[in-house]
Amino acid sequence: MKDLLFRCSRLSDLMTGLIWLTENQKQLLAKMSEKDKLTEAQAIEYGKLLEKKNSKELSESVKNFLIDIYLEYHYGYREEVFTSSMKKGLLLESQAITLTQQVLGGLRLKNKARKQNEYIIGTCDVVLANHIEDVKVCENLKTFFKADLSKDYMWQGQGYMWLWGIPNYRLIYTLFPDPEEMILDQEKSLYFKFGCNEENPDYKRLCYQIRKNNEIIEKMPLDDRIKIFEFQLEEEKIEQIKSQHARAKEYLIHNFKI
Repeated sequence: MKDLLFRCSRLSDLMTGLIWLTENQKQLLAKMSEKDKLTEAQAIEYGKLLEKKNSKELSESVKNFLIDIYLEYHYGYREEVFTSSMKKGLLLESQAITLTQQVLGGLRLKNKARKQNEYIIGTCDVVLANHIEDVKVCENLKTFFKADLSKDYMWQGQGYMWLWGIPNYRLIYTLFPDPEEMILDQEKSLYFKFGCNEENPDYKRLCYQIRKNNEIIEKMPLDDRIKIFEFQLEEEKIEQIKSQHARAKEYLIHNFKI
């Protein structure tokens, strides 16, 4: 396999079940390596640490992910997913960046450049002088309320910072009412579920609640419709990506002869 590049948006899939020495284990291994003689217990521990350090094992989750990579690489096969949440994000992407600008200040332009190195590839949302920003549109008030710094976005952010050489990252969640076309889609779906009977009281109640939920968001102050998480580039995580990339590449070559 000549070029194996993982998308930043899929780095979390690659890094699941990562086998890696902790900082304390690294220090312990270094101390043991300097000793002329080890006790039996120390020798066993030393062997376990070396085995872990040099491990080429991947979790079953990563192996399943690599099957997807192989099918796309070899056959061009991909299973595309397009949810209502993704649709909302695409429709309101520019508004989300504008809201971020209104609340945080400063000029923000949608980044269209894609960058890659020998390990990963990706396109972040916004590139500032000292920050990479990714701006997300939450599906509804509940998902916004529960939004947190997930493992998926943490790894994605590490990838973007590495590619652009910028050590600071902002994950920004925004909240907007659904566009009218999405509200009509929801009402249409209910219309058919209730036998095309617009007089059904449950149909009317649910349609009313859809509109009400969006009106609640519309009335919220702008400052309450944005949630920000910040973190920095971690060199150790970049080394982990490199190591996992090597394991993944070897697994693909060994199992799929590519």
